Amino acid sequence: MLPGFGTNMNKFKYTGVDGLKTGHTDLAGYCFTGTVSQNGHRLISVVMGTSSDDERFQQTKKLFDYGYQQFTKKTIVKKYQAIKGESPLPVENGKKANVHLGFGKTLKFMVPSDVNNQYTFKVHLDRSKLNKNGKLEAPVNKGEKLGYATLSAQNGAVYGYLYNRM
Repeated sequence: MLPGFGTNMNKFKYTGVDGLKTGHTDLAGYCFTGTVSQNGHRLISVVMGTSSDDERFQQTKKLFDYGYQQFTKKTIVKKYQAIKGESPLPVENGKKANVHLGFGKTLKFMVPSDVNNQYTFKVHLDRSKLNKNGKLEAPVNKGEKLGYATLSAQNGAVYGYLYNRM
């Protein structure tokens, strides 16, 4: 799938392929692991158990096409964006009575192309940051890590652990 592997391989070229490993065993069949990068989006494929050289490359092309057609890199949150639905945390002895939870950096993910910002976040506070009254103790600095968040799509898909700084 890389350019320059002879004219017999031209039919399998795929734009952006930059790494690969082929193999064959009686048990695993014809196998191929490939990496591709297009427009800053990297995909990795592993194809096993095919019956021929040609089929392993055809199946890889199908996986790459599917990944690029069905998924889009989207900005999920921007740096310091407040976490929707989260109440501000009270601060004891602070200049302000409370602080809003936000993200420590902009987060971009590959998500299904048909999902449009339909996400929910679950916040997991580091309870050791709270005093016995359940409040933060001043000083609280902008960007200070207070926990982490997980992301779920409203359709029920769970994307898991996001970033450990909010």
